[in-house]
Amino acid sequence: PSGGLAEFGAGKARAVDTIVRRWAQQCDAQAACAPVAAGGALATVAAATAALPLTDAGSGLSWTRGDFEQFLDAAVSGLDPAKWTALGPALAAFAAGDTGPFYTLVSGQQPPGAGNGAGAAPRPAGTPGYIQDALVTVNCADLADRPDAAAVSSIVTAARAAGLQAADARSYLAATCVGWPLGSRPITDISATPAARVVVVTSLGDQLVAADWGPAMATAVGGVTVNYGGIGHGVSYLRGSACIDALVSAYLLDPSAKVPADATGCDGA
Repeated sequence: PSGGLAEFGAGKARAVDTIVRRWAQQCDAQAACAPVAAGGALATVAAATAALPLTDAGSGLSWTRGDFEQFLDAAVSGLDPAKWTALGPALAAFAAGDTGPFYTLVSGQQPPGAGNGAGAAPRPAGTPGYIQDALVTVNCADLADRPDAAAVSSIVTAARAAGLQAADARSYLAATCVGWPLGSRPITDISATPAARVVVVTSLGDQLVAADWGPAMATAVGGVTVNYGGIGHGVSYLRGSACIDALVSAYLLDPSAKVPADATGCDGA
């Protein structure tokens, strides 16, 4: 939280880069996912990006870089094995000008027909709910900075310069609270002297949280970090990791004596 909204956008960009690269690594090892274009999965993402902006003659959908990255983010962040396998060929088709397979894979719908005024590609379909409203409300109450357009643009530029995959849309999250008033008690720094050592479990393949945020939080509260080498947001008792679950259970049963060594790794971390 001490990084504010600027770090919120920058860190989210690092997180989506991590999961895109994890997908690419897995895709390159799978025959069914192998992209049509030579050069591997990341090269196929680059080829699709290079085709933008793009209007598909068959569907009539117009794609900007923002539309494309929103869809790519949704495709990989759901951690759906079937979508991960189908994504390579869909991106190869996109790079060749046929955006239909990519659109259908992510949205779950057939693309509209050409000439029907469809315009820009809509965001991926999902179940509406209040979780995003709550998330924005809490974040804008907690965080005290309000990056202006120039500051947000510099975050996007830095993400691109660093070679982060699909980073633009996430970088723009730095602008989440434009127009929101400051909260009455924003969090400007984190520090604590807890009654027991704090154990922060960090997923190194978290699609939503930058991997370096966990160690930063552990340092701020004088705790330790346990690193999970798999993928997913939320680890303990959720990912089937016997290593993580055993460490966490032992700690919860005896937090005074069962604190893992800092930077303990599990599952390939």
